[in-house]
Amino acid sequence: MSTIQPTESDNTKNIFTKRLAVKNVYFELVPVSRLFKIFYLFVENSITSVKQYVKDGNSFCIAEFTSNDAAKTVYEMMNNFDIEDTKQEINFYVVPESMNDFGDLLTTCKSPKDYVHDPKKYSKIQEKIDKQQTKTQL
Repeated sequence: MSTIQPTESDNTKNIFTKRLAVKNVYFELVPVSRLFKIFYLFVENSITSVKQYVKDGNSFCIAEFTSNDAAKTVYEMMNNFDIEDTKQEINFYVVPESMNDFGDLLTTCKSPKDYVHDPKKYSKIQEKIDKQQTKTQL
């Protein structure tokens, strides 16, 4: 699996602070049904909603959690989960609470793939979000 593994650096932990509270966890995958099975098996009591979207032929799944801890558990679980039997790669992204919905996710950045859990890239994305919100408030 080619996703970046989470580290124990302070920057990575900051993704889960109150300022960048995790409201949604975003997955890009094929097939979506396979993830749902994995998902509910582990964290069914922590999820408040799961929505599936299709854009440009790609399937996307956004799950909203009951708490930051629940989102963090899935974040860690999905980055260590063995999915060899699916023959598919699951790309995992953390979406900050400041993103209102899937539309914001697609319009704020050129690609949803900008939402990788790399602290340096994440902070640049947060700057874009902050600038956009400032313009909206003016």
